[in-house]
Amino acid sequence: MKPVIMIIISLFLCSVFGLAQTTWYVPDDFPGGIQSALSDASVMDGDTIIVRPGTYVENINFFGKEISLKSEFGPDVTFIDGNKSGSVVIFSLGEEENSVLDGFTLASGESEDGGGIYVRGGTVVVRESVLVSNTAESRGGGLYQHTGAVVLDGN
Repeated sequence: MKPVIMIIISLFLCSVFGLAQTTWYVPDDFPGGIQSALSDASVMDGDTIIVRPGTYVENINFFGKEISLKSEFGPDVTFIDGNKSGSVVIFSLGEEENSVLDGFTLASGESEDGGGIYVRGGTVVVRESVLVSNTAESRGGGLYQHTGAVVLDGN
């Protein structure tokens, strides 16, 4: 076959069968934290980010990426602390069911709406997570869904 046809076939197979998916680790691959992983151009839709145990003081935004963000050993040992500086986790650019937050304790979020989790548009999945000590001035101390849908599983 001609090289161009082979490249097209390879790209097709990667997109159809998900062969291009990558698993990343925080802090191993991204010592700057969870948001640095989510913001990195190398992390693409379909990828998985595994977060090692610890407390991560930051506020994170999925920025429309359809990725799976998972703690390695669950919410008892993996915390995201919003430091009272906004929602701990934001989904606001139409993320879909492949946008998954799995196995974290989310704490100390403070915002106008959705201190723990703020969702605007799309459909996201929040699984096996714990929300504690989050506040909102207006609506949803733990979680606020402006539009879209949130699938809650085992929280």
